[in-house]
Amino acid sequence: MSSQLISRVIDFKPDIIVNSTTWANQNFSYFTLNYIRSLGYVVLTVMWDTHVISMKHELDLFGSSDFFVIADSVTNYAKYRLAAEMLGQHEKVLFLGGSQVLSSIFRPVPGDKHYDVLIPGSQQGRRIQLTNFLFQRFEGSHYRIATKGGLVDSRSGLRPHDGLSAEWIDWEHYVFEINLAEMVIVSQTEEDRSQIKGKLFECLACGVLVLAERVFDLSVLIPNDCIVFYDNLDDLYQKIVYYSENKKVANIISENGRRWFLDNFNAEDYCVPIRLTQTPTRASGPRHGGH
Repeated sequence: MSSQLISRVIDFKPDIIVNSTTWANQNFSYFTLNYIRSLGYVVLTVMWDTHVISMKHELDLFGSSDFFVIADSVTNYAKYRLAAEMLGQHEKVLFLGGSQVLSSIFRPVPGDKHYDVLIPGSQQGRRIQLTNFLFQRFEGSHYRIATKGGLVDSRSGLRPHDGLSAEWIDWEHYVFEINLAEMVIVSQTEEDRSQIKGKLFECLACGVLVLAERVFDLSVLIPNDCIVFYDNLDDLYQKIVYYSENKKVANIISENGRRWFLDNFNAEDYCVPIRLTQTPTRASGPRHGGH
């Protein structure tokens, strides 16, 4: 795989190489990336999953990239940004956040609602516990609970990269499913990750009410009038019932959330100013008030 990448880079001569990460044991090695950089090419690595305590593959990729883009964590963005500045690389680390979500695709779609609550994304770790809890609490009620999408389904007992979901759906299908829901739950998966996950920005862009687990990364990123935070599973249950019975309040929050997303994240604004030079020239962080 590494030799194929090097050959294609030499043949194609790209202005920039976007290294979109995957499972830790399936990423390109830092030897390969550093060799490509030694040929004069720019490597931009996008980290979709980072950990509270940095793992070896994260540090390897950090050291072998010209740009290092954090997609999932304000905390880890700040951590790697500080590390880069201590090394004199002041514009190396960028925060992606919702800038990868295209509002032309993720948008409100008029129509009837088929779910009271939708839990999007992979079924693994703590999200499985949440899903089981809600199905049990609402069993026999009129509430319609659904799970959709996600690459991983660990309910089979397999490791994440072995237990792939049979319910994976594409982006257009995600837009359809999100818009079928009255509200969407964004929850954490693993204890060692504090992430902005669960299709958060996609759901905000669709104008659907988002209920999110209160973690530091979300609480400093999104204003309280744009999202509903819950502190534990019982609190989540109570808020589902409350906002189901108070739809005017729910609609105001969901409209605020969509407006906040559109005001703060735009893929073209984010990508176009990145100059394609060997030395990083632009740093980006969250653009809303409070940062």
